[in-house]
This record gives sequence, structure tokens and C-alpha cells, in this order.
Amino acid sequence: MAVKSLDSHRVRTLLSSRAQLVNMRRDLGTKIRGLLKTFGRIVGKVSRRKYEESVREFCAGVPGLEEAVSALLAVRARIEQEIRTLEEHLLGFAKHSDPCRRLMTVPGIGVLTAVSFVTAVDVQRALSVHRVWVPTSA
Repeated sequence: MAVKSLDSHRVRTLLSSRAQLVNMRRDLGTKIRGLLKTFGRIVGKVSRRKYEESVREFCAGVPGLEEAVSALLAVRARIEQEIRTLEEHLLGFAKHSDPCRRLMTVPGIGVLTAVSFVTAVDVQRALSVHRVWVPTSA
């Protein structure tokens, strides 16, 4: 079995850290919705941009709930910021990686998918002009 390069390990670390933060953001959202539901406040579908505003609106006037949810929203905002930072690093890697750029020309393949694939395969020349990569069934 081939050993992955140190660069691939570094980028995979960014990917796994981002995945963990995304899970934490989801879990915080679930916790916030649960707290609101306890007080009879149900948050429907809300866009990510309006989420915090909607939640604060639902909490208004409920002693104890405002403080608890405010703390969770602050943590959630910080997690969002860190996710964006990691995504910027991954985008930088993708921009400088020829295999990533080639993969992203395929419809439906974005930065995260391309970076995940390239670092999992860990063959920088696998998608070069002189070679053709053909998926095989298991």
C-alpha cells in the first residue's frame, strides 16, 4: 500500500477539521431548536443568513432562554467563521492544484469534492494529459 504524501495529510487534516466543525454547527442548531421547542417556540426552515435573527426574535422576552441561546449563537457564529477560514485554505489548494482544477471542470464537482478526491488518491499526475483515469467498479 502506498503511503500518502505529507502535503496530502495536511490537506486531509483541513478537510476533517472542516467536517468536524460542520457537524458541531449542525449539533448547535439542533440544540437551539430543542431549547426553543421547550418553550413552545418552533423555528421553521430559515436560511443560514437569517437564522440568528430569527432565533433571537423567537427568544425575545423569555427570561433565561435569551441568555442561553445567545451564548450558543455566539459559539455558532465563531464556528461559521472558522469553517469559512478552512474553506479559504482549501480553495487556495484547489486553485494551485492542476488535478483539482481539472476535476472542477466536471459538472457537480466543486472544491471540496475535488480536493477530497485528489488527496485521497494522492497521485498528482493521475489526471495529466498523458494519462486517463477510468473508475473501476468494486
